[in-house]
Order: sequence, then structure tokens, then C-alpha cells
Amino acid sequence: MQELTGKAPAFYRPPFGSASEAVRAKVKEEHMIYMTWSNGSKNWEMMVKKNNPGRIISNVLEQLRPGSNILMHELPWTAKALDTLLTD
Repeated sequence: MQELTGKAPAFYRPPFGSASEAVRAKVKEEHMIYMTWSNGSKNWEMMVKKNNPGRIISNVLEQLRPGSNILMHELPWTAKALDTLLTD
């Protein structure tokens, strides 16, 4: 990432929200912050259902608290929900 952007990543989110102690140690060694999430948009559950941005918005707002870290994936219906989530 640093080679492409000129900046080193500051955060590491492990796949599926879990990592071994060895991975955690490497993250610390690289001066990164190990980060998971407190809230899930559940956008991945919509892969086989109706791809409904309104449901993503509801899922996020139902769980939203000060300091929430919301898990979202780069899916088309998530992108459609972002404008409302970021501006309302």
C-alpha cells in the first residue's frame, strides 16, 4: 500500500474479525492498529436475497452508538446506502 499511495496503512482488519497471536504481534510490530468492528451492516447476507440498501440503513441505525465501528463490504447495494448513512 505504501508503494502505491505513499502512505503506510494505519489499521489492520483481520479476515472474519479474528487472527492468531502471531498476526497480532506482527500488526503491533508494524505500528498498526488491530481493528475489528462493533456493528455489522449485514450487507453480506443480501447476496442471495433482495439487494436492499434500505435494509442496510436499518441494520446500521438499529445498532449505532457513539464510537461505533461499522463493518461494510464493497458491494453495489452498500454503496447505494452510504449516501443516506453519511449525510442523514
